[in-house]
Amino acid sequence: MEKEKNYKRLYNDLLKNSPHGIAIYEPIKDGKNFIFIEFNKSAEKMDKTLKKNLIGKKVTDVFPGVKKMGLFDILKKVYKTGEPEFFPTAFYEDKKLHGWRQNHVHKTFDNNIISIYIDKTKEKKDEQEIKEIEERHSLALQGTSDGLWDWDIINNKTYFSDKWKSMIGYNPDEIKDVFSEWQNRLHPKDKEKCMQYIQKYINSSGNMHFEIEFDMIHKDGNSIPILARAFMIKDKKGKPIRMVGTHIDLTERKKYEEKLKIQSEKLKQNELFLNNIITQSPFSTWISDDKGTTIKINTACKKLFGVKDDYAIIGKYNIFKDDILIEKKLIPLVKTVFEEGKIINFTIDYHFDEVKHVNIPEATATLLDVTIFPIKNKDGEITNAVVQHKDITASKAWEEKDKKHQQTVEQMNTSIQEKESEIMKLRRTIKQLEEKK
Repeated sequence: MEKEKNYKRLYNDLLKNSPHGIAIYEPIKDGKNFIFIEFNKSAEKMDKTLKKNLIGKKVTDVFPGVKKMGLFDILKKVYKTGEPEFFPTAFYEDKKLHGWRQNHVHKTFDNNIISIYIDKTKEKKDEQEIKEIEERHSLALQGTSDGLWDWDIINNKTYFSDKWKSMIGYNPDEIKDVFSEWQNRLHPKDKEKCMQYIQKYINSSGNMHFEIEFDMIHKDGNSIPILARAFMIKDKKGKPIRMVGTHIDLTERKKYEEKLKIQSEKLKQNELFLNNIITQSPFSTWISDDKGTTIKINTACKKLFGVKDDYAIIGKYNIFKDDILIEKKLIPLVKTVFEEGKIINFTIDYHFDEVKHVNIPEATATLLDVTIFPIKNKDGEITNAVVQHKDITASKAWEEKDKKHQQTVEQMNTSIQEKESEIMKLRRTIKQLEEKK
């Protein structure tokens, strides 16, 4: 029972402390709909609702937009196949709530459905802002004055708008209208690249798309990231005579991109952390089907028994064929879990290489505290059993050592008492002799 309490405590801590939304559903009518049985604090905050307002209710009643979003079909699919599904970022909307969500959906060993989801709304807004920035600046090609430049190729004269000049920190009268003003302010690392790109564009007679990123040197000495776009004007014979374009200051966009990069990395780390918690309990655990055959094993279990390959056990090991349990006459006890739904606990010296129907070449010998409990479906039928183990080899050794120590102390106390008794007798004898004198 203590094992079960610890497992439940870990499970509750996961729900309580996860930064992601976690909703657990119980399928009804053979997976035609789902009702809420768990909803963590992060989900409450994300979806602006309270757990008490939705427990026991159908997901389609609480979140009517779930079908249009596409998540409802994923819940049914995972329930039917038992295989986990990643549902990419999608937009959810109803009369009370809207936002972008990314879901990971799994089927639990007790046939419930768990959805772990992330709020992607802010990330989507950031992406939209970047897109709008780019679209606004692209309109400069159609007549806005944002960083406009116009190069007369024939006469080598160049016009730079006031905003073009202020973008790199200069007043209108501080930059002359000649091509070299731009060329001389290119960052040294980008100068050759830019000149080659322009020549390539001219040689193509403007038949290629002109868009290039580079750094320019600001008046204060700092580098400014620039996106240059342009188009070519030709004479009647198709000869290039002018190039007109814009400079877009990418400073804010680069900040957004770096911000998104950091957010994305954090999300990846959080998702990895969360997945590790879900798939790896600190307790050595395996799960069997209703016939006693192992269907899932965690990392702690593999480490405890020296298992290198999951499938050395999964689908092969059957608890009722365990030679050690048979020898120890524990099979009748184990059957009470599967047949009567009892929770059992026992201690056993265990060595996996003595189990003949599986091959674990690097198995280790351990003294185990074993707890086995059943998993039931909504109809009360036993569908699986969970087997948890604790290596008590070291603690048992300490108990034996402590026991011997206690025995030694008791023996010493007995010896001392006996000596004290002898001394008392001797004193009485001496006293009697002195009185006779």
